[in-house]
Amino acid sequence: MIDPLSNFEWSSLHGRYDRLCRRFGSRVTFPDSFVPRPTSDRELYYFLVERLAVGRTHFEIGVEWYEAMLYWKLYSQPAAVANVYKPICENESLRCVTGRKLSELSRRLPADLPRDQGALLQLIKSFTREAVHGMASFDAFPVRTTFLHFVYPEVVPIFDKQVLRAVGVFEKNANHSAQYLLEYVVFAWELANKYSHHFGLFGRETATRLIDMALWVSRGSGGANS
Repeated sequence: MIDPLSNFEWSSLHGRYDRLCRRFGSRVTFPDSFVPRPTSDRELYYFLVERLAVGRTHFEIGVEWYEAMLYWKLYSQPAAVANVYKPICENESLRCVTGRKLSELSRRLPADLPRDQGALLQLIKSFTREAVHGMASFDAFPVRTTFLHFVYPEVVPIFDKQVLRAVGVFEKNANHSAQYLLEYVVFAWELANKYSHHFGLFGRETATRLIDMALWVSRGSGGANS
């Protein structure tokens, strides 16, 4: 994997990232508990991190939080919005089932997760047990890692097509490969350590998240989370 960040202008990260997130819909319907309503990608990201951190000791992850997380991850992909996000908003039966499965998943999440790619892969693969809507497929690594990133923001990088392309991986369906996941996770941790001296500019993102953002920006993607 290649490092595209050797000459990255870290001071411009937020501005460049925000410009690539124009598809974010501030008019999307969020639950009433989302006050004030997020009006940008980063506002929703901060809200999700902070909301989950409040219950970090027991990880009570509710369906409202999960619904908003799905929107954040998928809004740049119209097909995914239609097939994954909208059903959980509109189907009350699906919402109830998802809420129950999220509760079951929450109860078995470890309090802490080490920077160990084997432990992370084992946890990701175990999600098949609950088959939560949006994460039910055994190779749904992009959404599963997004979910775990919010639970363990210092540890878990988001693994998807855009970050893989940023580090030179263009193989079809690489974002569903356990081998590429293992390689990328270690590489992302190495990048976080390598560029940590730049991160004093930022106060609300972890090193892991800053690497995610910089890689998406380096790709020049029209949708930051695809």
